[in-house]
Parts: sequence; structure tokens; C-alpha cells
Amino acid sequence: MYSIRDTHDTAPVFKDVDVFDPDRFGQGRSEDKDGRFHYLPFGGGVRTCLGKHLAKLFLKALAIELASTSRFELATRTFPRITLVPVVHPVDGLKVKFFGLDSNQNEILTGTDAMLGATV
Repeated sequence: MYSIRDTHDTAPVFKDVDVFDPDRFGQGRSEDKDGRFHYLPFGGGVRTCLGKHLAKLFLKALAIELASTSRFELATRTFPRITLVPVVHPVDGLKVKFFGLDSNQNEILTGTDAMLGATV
């Protein structure tokens, strides 16, 4: 079975494979560009995903929106169990709590939260 994770963890191709470094796929570096099949998030060869550029654009817009308008944290006390096949992902999904932020980066309280913190 092909593993995207194992392809992207190839030490002869990528420097410091154990370090979280999304910039290794950036414009300024060529680690993933030196070989045809070094970076395959959308498949490779003639069967490459047609919507890969649109998907990247949507994910970038979503990440910017979430990072600028909310704060989030794991909803569980323990880190989720992880499986490696076909790609790295939590076994039971990733439960996350989102908290809205106003323009000053202050947390927006919902009506329930405001009532719980109210003084009588």
C-alpha cells in the first residue's frame, strides 16, 4: 500500500524529516521539486487532481479566516490516538472547540457564557 506520509518522510529527499516544517514545500526551497514524485498531496502523473489549485486556495482562505477570527483548542484532555494509513489522522476524528474573537482579539462570549459569569 502506498503511503503519502512515508513518501514525505524520505530522509534522502527532505532535510530534518522529524521537524514540522511546512516551509519545505514553499517557493524558496526545492526539496520537493527536485523529483517528480517527491510531493504528492494530490496524486501524481496523469491522474493528478484537477482541482488541486482550487483546493489549496480554499484551504489557505479558511486557515486565514480561522486564525484571524477565532481561537481553538482540543476539546479532549488527551491527545487523540493516531493512525498512519492511508495518511496520518486521528482514529476517532479531531474534536476541537472554537472561540470567536472580536476585532481586538478578545474572546466573544456567547449568551450562555455571559450568564455563567454574571454577578448576581
